Amino acid sequence: MPEITSNVSFANIAREIRCKWSPDNDKASLSSAQTILESHLADLKGDGRSVKRVVCGGCMDFKIITTAKEPDFGKFEEGGFAGE
Repeated sequence: MPEITSNVSFANIAREIRCKWSPDNDKASLSSAQTILESHLADLKGDGRSVKRVVCGGCMDFKIITTAKEPDFGKFEEGGFAGE
C-alpha cells in the first residue's frame, strides 16, 4: 500500500468534480446536472470504481466523487476519467 508519510497510507484514490447549481427556474440546473450524471454513470463505475453524488442545499454544491483502487487509477486517468 503506498504511503504519503510514515503514518498515512492509502489503497484508493478519489477524483472529485464540484459544480454549483441555482435555485432559479425550479432548480433546473440541479436537475440537469443529475441527468448528465445519470447518462455517464455506467462509464464512471467501470472497472470496479465507486461513485458518490453529494448535493448541498445550503451552498448549492453538486459533487461527484469517483473512487478507484490505487493500482487502477492510472488507467482511469489515461482513459480521460471516463469522459468527464
